[in-house]
Amino acid sequence: MNTNETLTKQQWQDQEALHRFQLISPLLQTGLDDARRLQLRRTIADENNISVRTLYRYEKAFAEKQFAGLRPADREKHRSQKLPENFEFLLEQAIQLRREVPENKLRRTEQFCSGFLTWIR
Repeated sequence: MNTNETLTKQQWQDQEALHRFQLISPLLQTGLDDARRLQLRRTIADENNISVRTLYRYEKAFAEKQFAGLRPADREKHRSQKLPENFEFLLEQAIQLRREVPENKLRRTEQFCSGFLTWIR
């Protein structure tokens, strides 16, 4: 990954952390009773199309690691070691087969894929 991509990813993570902080900041006020905090949590969740559980997670992450805890995790894409080396090719072939033979697509696709499907399991 080059420097520009890393910067972009870091900027996105920081923007997401800021957004998450803005969501939970009303909940961090001191002096809120439990009923008001719960009502506020539900309102924030409804207005932002997220679950109340997500807000609990954000609050916990902030309590444990401050702003850094709100940054999305840095995840790298890893290929499963169970997949064969030519998995992409096999998948493309299966997709092509489904497009070419729509009336027998399931049976023929299963026959085509049976070799590597049993290998994966």
